[in-house]
Amino acid sequence: MLDEKDLQAIREMIQDSEQRMSAKIEASASQTLKDALQGASVLMEAYFEPKFNLLFENQQTMLETLTPKSKTEELEEELNFLKAVVRSQSQRIEALEKRLA
Repeated sequence: MLDEKDLQAIREMIQDSEQRMSAKIEASASQTLKDALQGASVLMEAYFEPKFNLLFENQQTMLETLTPKSKTEELEEELNFLKAVVRSQSQRIEALEKRLA
């Protein structure tokens, strides 16, 4: 029959075995998680990088074709000048029409 020392030794062997198995499972789970995260990172990069590149190219094209602010301001000033000339000429024509009538 087994005495207390034998039972204690068996208990310790089982505990050591459980600890080793637990450590192996934890290491395996940790590696599996790292692999999954790395795979997800690769998939995200493959999916998003081309889209971001297209957005960047579109933004570059827009910036290249965008009228500079100075040119826009210059055109606004010219438009305001032309409006003033048209208003002035309209008033002169109206005055001349009143004289002739």
